[in-house]
Amino acid sequence: MDSKYITAAKITATHGLKGDVKIYPIISPPELLQQIKSLYCPTEDNGFWIKVKQIRAHSKGLWLLSTDRWQSIEDVEGLKGQSLYILEEQLPQLPADSYYIGDLIGCSVKTADDRIVGELTDVLERGAHDLYVIKTVDQQELLLPAVKEFILSVDTSKKIITVAIPQGLREL
Repeated sequence: MDSKYITAAKITATHGLKGDVKIYPIISPPELLQQIKSLYCPTEDNGFWIKVKQIRAHSKGLWLLSTDRWQSIEDVEGLKGQSLYILEEQLPQLPADSYYIGDLIGCSVKTADDRIVGELTDVLERGAHDLYVIKTVDQQELLLPAVKEFILSVDTSKKIITVAIPQGLREL
């Protein structure tokens, strides 16, 4: 099977006595978790798929997961720290002009006149807008706000992001 597994969430604790767990979302935005119908839980022997009954927001960035497989606290006590996965093709569709961070990392960043700026190495999720972390060709780190005025186009299939760098940003 050529499918790629994507980490969707990590189990942080049990919740209640009926087999629910608290999870920390890895995919962003975390609301996408509510579209997931099944999760893969790897084990030392083999691993198994669990059918999602419900995923709902909880508190402090955590979500609650109810499944058809776990019915009691005893079923989930040893799962703290366990990652849960989905297949890449199960990723929910994103709205237009939205991208999975994993698809952006490693993209070549260039200007509209084809000058290479560097490579996108990270995306910092901050309040009003994300910040693209770009390792420039001269090995510096450039933080570029991910707003339409600066991000001209994104082609994840070609791994190219075209940008307009505002005057004075490199000097900061």
